[in-house]
Parts: sequence; C-alpha cells; structure tokens
Amino acid sequence: MPGLAESILALVEPIVGDVDSPVHRRHLASAFDKYYAAIETSLARYRDHLGKKTVEIGALRRRYILETAILHVLTQLLLLRTNNEGSTTFLWPVNEEEGFFTWYQLPSRLQEDIGESLAKLKAAHNLELTLSYTLDQVFRTTGIDYLGEYYTPLPIARHILQLSELKSSHVLDSRRIVDPSCGGGVLLLLAAQQIIADLDASKSDPQAIIDMLSASIHGFDIQPFAVTLTRSLLTSVCTPLLHTGATFLESPFPRVQVQDPLATRDGSWTHSQFDWILGNPPFQPVKKAGLDYADAYADILYGHPNLYQLFLWWAVLAARPDGRIAFLLPQSLLAGSYFQRLRQELFERVQLLAVTRLIERKGIVGNADQQMMAIALKANGHGATEQSRDVAIRVTWNGDDIDQTPVHFVASERVTQSKNKQIIWIVSEKNDDYELLEALERSSNLLAQMKHLFLLNNGEYVWNQHKHLLSREYVESSYPLVSSACVGRYSIKFPYSGSHPTRTRSFSRLDPSVSNYLHSGPMILVQRTTRRKVGRRLVAGMLGQQFYTEYGKYFVENHVNYVTLASDTSVDFLYGLLAWFNSDLMNFVFQLENGTPHVSITDLGLLPVPLDVVAHLVEPAKSICSSTEEEKGSQIAEINELLFNHYHLSPNQRKRIQFVLDRAERKPRQGHA
Repeated sequence: MPGLAESILALVEPIVGDVDSPVHRRHLASAFDKYYAAIETSLARYRDHLGKKTVEIGALRRRYILETAILHVLTQLLLLRTNNEGSTTFLWPVNEEEGFFTWYQLPSRLQEDIGESLAKLKAAHNLELTLSYTLDQVFRTTGIDYLGEYYTPLPIARHILQLSELKSSHVLDSRRIVDPSCGGGVLLLLAAQQIIADLDASKSDPQAIIDMLSASIHGFDIQPFAVTLTRSLLTSVCTPLLHTGATFLESPFPRVQVQDPLATRDGSWTHSQFDWILGNPPFQPVKKAGLDYADAYADILYGHPNLYQLFLWWAVLAARPDGRIAFLLPQSLLAGSYFQRLRQELFERVQLLAVTRLIERKGIVGNADQQMMAIALKANGHGATEQSRDVAIRVTWNGDDIDQTPVHFVASERVTQSKNKQIIWIVSEKNDDYELLEALERSSNLLAQMKHLFLLNNGEYVWNQHKHLLSREYVESSYPLVSSACVGRYSIKFPYSGSHPTRTRSFSRLDPSVSNYLHSGPMILVQRTTRRKVGRRLVAGMLGQQFYTEYGKYFVENHVNYVTLASDTSVDFLYGLLAWFNSDLMNFVFQLENGTPHVSITDLGLLPVPLDVVAHLVEPAKSICSSTEEEKGSQIAEINELLFNHYHLSPNQRKRIQFVLDRAERKPRQGHA
C-alpha cells in the first residue's frame, strides 16, 4: 500500500520518544537486558564467528526501542479494528506477562493519535499481510537489522503454500504446521487464512477452529520481535471467528516461540511430528567451529555449511511420514559440491515433488544476490525410498507472474540423477533439454572420469595472504599472477589493464611461501565467478606463446580453475577442450546442471566430454587463439555451427539454446521459448 510505511513511521516516531523517555529509562534498561540475554547466543552463533563486526550494543538498543514502539502501535491498531467490529476479550501477545515488550504501556494521548489513523488502514486489502510487508519496509528504511531478516514476497509466499498441498480439513485431525524461521509470519498467516476460509465455508464450529489453529500452528524464530509480530498478526486473522463469540482459551498461538530449532534437542529432532513444514530459511554461510550443535548435522555436512542447508535437514527430520516440505531456497542446492551429502540424504528420505526456478537474482528476497527456487518435498513413509512421481517444473523471471507460469511435468529420474557417485538435480521446464543432454552423455565421459588425460584444480595463490610480495609492475625475481579478471574467451590478457583492483597485483616475487604454486607450460584457465550469473557462464582461455616466451613461469590466483594434462598427452587435447568449454552447447549444458554464481572444479568435472568431437575442435581453437578480436566472432560462430550439425540439432533446439544463453539480457516477463 503506497505510503503506508511512512504512515506507520509517523505513528511510531512519537512512541519511540516516549519509550526512551527519562520516566521509562529504568524499566527500559531492565527489559533490554532480558531481550539481549535471549538473543546473545544466536548473535554469537550466526554473526560473531563469521568475522562480522559484533552488533554494537547502542544500535541493538535502538532496534529494541523501535521494536517496542512498533509492536504497541500495531497492537493498538489491531485492537481498535477488532473492537470496532465486535466485542472481544483476550490478552494480546505484546501484553502477556513475562513478555519481552510487556513492560511498556501506551499513554492514552498516543492511543488517540493511533485511533485517528485506523480509517486509513481500513483501505488496506488483507490488513495483516499488508502490515507484515510494511514493517519489513520500515526496518529497511531505518537500516537497523542484525541477522539478515527478509520478507518473503507475497506471490512467492502464496506459491510456497500451494506447493505444500495444505489441506484445511486435515488440520482438524490434529495435523501440525510449522515455519522454523517464521520472521514476519507471512507463510503462517496465509496458511491460517486458508484454513479459516475453508472451514468457515464448511460451517465448522468457530471455537473449534480457533482451538485447532492454536494447537496446530507452530513457528520458531530467534528474534523476540518476529515471534511477537507473528503471533499478533495470527491473532488478528482470527477476528471473524472472535466476532461469533469464540475466544482464545489460552494465550493466542502459544506454539509460535522464541527458539532456535537448529540447536534445540526436543521432540522435533527425535520424533517426526509435523505434517506441513513451510519456510524461507536464512541463507548465510557459517563455520562449523562456531556452531555448538554442528555434530547433530554431521550426516549432511561437506565443506562450509549454509544455514538454509541446516534448516532443510531439520525439516526432513521433523516431517511425519508423507509430510510435506515447501521451502524457498538458493539454487546452489541443485549441484553445489558443499551440498552433496544433503542431496544424497534427500534422495533416500524424501520425494521431490516440485521445483520452481526464478531466473532473476536481485530483488527477489531483500537485497540478496541469489538465484532462488521454491521446492516441494514429501517425506517417505516408513523409511521407504519413493522416487516415482513426476516432478512439477516451473520457470519464472521473478515470481510476480508465478500464478500464470505453466507447469511442466518431468520424470523424477530425469531431474534427480547420479553423476560421478553423487546425486545432483537437473531442472528444466523442457523435456527436449533432457533429451539433448542424454544424447551428449551417451557418446561422452565425464571430465572427472578422465584423470588419465586431464587434471582439474583451483588456483593456489591467495593474494591477500601474500600482499607483501605483490606489485603492479615487474620487479626482479617476480612472476606473473594470473587473475580471474585476466581470463577471457580463448585468451588471457596479461597484464590486466582494466578498472578492477587486480591491476595493482599483476606480479608476485618468488618466496619460499609461494614457490610450490609456480607453474610452467600450457593449461586452460576458467573463471570461477563470472559477471553474468545466468545464461553464458563458462569463460575459458589459454596463455599464448608470447606469454611463455616473455615470462616462462607464472602463478594462478585462487579465483581461477585450471585444467592441465595428466601425462605427456599432446597439448592438442587442451585446445579441443578449450573450444568445448566455450561453445554455446556446453554453456547450455552447464546452466542446466549449475545453480550457483560460481564455477567449481566439481561442476567442471560433471561436464560430458566426447573425445572424438573434441579432436575435431583442435584446429579451429588454435586458429581462434592466434586471431585478432575482430576475427574471433565469426570463428566462434563456426565452431557452434559445427557442433550443432554434429548432434543434428533442430532449428527449435538451436533457438532454445540461444534463448537460455541470452536470459541475462532479457527484460522480465518475456515469454519462454
């Protein structure tokens, strides 16, 4: 609702002043100590050990004052709205004894100001959801956050609920719903609204509905504000039932609690107890050493864990047999090497029902730069592996048109595949894409399985660990440091002369600490992170003869992958592989298999490599490497045409490849090919 965030802030500002006034200082100090004690452990787990600056106590105190003001304003608005539409008596969450925000009471003069603003809010469609969204905007405006809280966009939240296959009538049978990181509560609000509408339409007893909702809806969050907000909005959603005379027989929604479910050793860990698990969990890398509960996740950890990975595993363990899990997650889960153990466990414990890929990276969730997807899983019954149901695939630009996005059903064995002894998910809305990939793989071996020919590695030189050795210009006893910025399609531009700071560290002096990192001879260099994070992703180049003549040896920065020959195999193989990496066909395959902004050696190892085809690319690749920039365009097009013809690709298949590789350049809402 335009301007609503500003209206809320205008109401909140005088309350903030009153909360922090001298008359309340002593009570404020005591209440803040209690609040800080409740979140201190979480701050240490999820912020301090990441090397981030610890939250400054003064900033956290200002956040708490703002939260206190917001919750009391919000409660007064909802209370006035409820009482105006029918008399009700119950205790709102913000006023409960022993609560985090109970110590403060709104003065009557400020209550009157809020009452005058109620009429403006009546124009808001779906008040509770509007307020949840607006309060997220308020915190974005104030800039006070400490654990990366983000609002789930409403179209995506509705889609997650749809994917969960929530059945309102089943909730009457004591079935349970949970959001383990509830935040502003939007997913639980949508679930409660659906249940109320469905059961009210079926003429169910209002008191029974309220009792059932209070018993069935669970939510967890480490922030007291998030929990109080969620419970308050859920309470307000029940207004139509309260007007019939029904009431809360205990505190409203007591099973929405301040709790870190990842660390809690309770029934949700030891006994499957939830029928629907909904969530948009935080996606943030963490270090195992900073998590006091890391051992509980040993089965699914490989490399650096991410919080969303832990929440998803929690959900799998907390789901009842045949229970549904519907989450919004980064696409790094699809094939990322750090999640290989988790995917293996998912393959054994759950059935993949649906995947909705979002193409846009920015603006989906807060200011995060992540390519997201919504997934739905069903927990296997009694430990049996079930992978027979087709997977519902959707692809949307940013979720705004998600309701109009066509659904494509793909056989589960095509989506969930085993490659090089690990499970990966290959997600496309086109069955033709799978057929093309299968045709390539029939005549190929995976690059990781060709260790007799090629070796895959990461660059070893971590420049910020050896700053004292680096220089912009050549100095005596120094060698080139080839960075990711130097790597282009087919060629390496050294020294780098662009605007990136890498230009200041082109050379490194030789020192015992880096002597083992020195290379000589030919190799393919591949960018680990590319500017274009969708569409064309593989950027591979080779050092030219002039470079070897001038410098002889060189270092490779850690943001570069490289491929070398495993033996005395002819260097021709590297030229052929270079053309294969840079081809449109291979970039198309790569985006099918990769869901992260990075290109790892694991990702490269999963690519199919047909040696007979690679042999035909040797001479064209050599020609490109020795050509001018003006000449390269037509030569690259010839290689793409050669590959399209070799695999007998139809005009539609060629159009499809170009469509996918151009995704980064298209405007939102253009049609799918």
